[in-house]
Amino acid sequence: MKSLLNVAGQSFIISGFIFCLLVIPLYYMYPPLYTSMEEHANNLLSLSGLGLFWTFFGAYPVILSIAIREMNIGDLVRWDKKVLIEAEPEPMSIGIVVDKMDDVPIGWFNEDGQRETVSKYKVFWQDLQGCGWHWEQDISPYEEGDKNEQ
Repeated sequence: MKSLLNVAGQSFIISGFIFCLLVIPLYYMYPPLYTSMEEHANNLLSLSGLGLFWTFFGAYPVILSIAIREMNIGDLVRWDKKVLIEAEPEPMSIGIVVDKMDDVPIGWFNEDGQRETVSKYKVFWQDLQGCGWHWEQDISPYEEGDKNEQ
């Protein structure tokens, strides 16, 4: 899903930018003979505005693809400090995802009577606390800016 949004956004941005670059020369090559100069300028501005709108519309799928944080095998993760357990690891525990199970039932049913499921990740922690399974809510993707939170 993330790569699909990214590709869609990039194609909107590229095609809109090319449309903006080509609208002026193409419009002046074939000016309509039946319009006045003022209508000609207004048409050119509206086509340029359409190209800019098309370009900026492509930014929304790209932003959405950035907002979706999918964790896969091999990604660095950190322990979420908001989760409290009895034997909580260090405040800034960093680990690597070594296995992933999708659609693990949590024992609850939604309003439609279907089982609620989430992802579960097997994480090997850097500070040698071992390897264990963790729910998706217990860990979050590690980013470079997280170093400052130590």
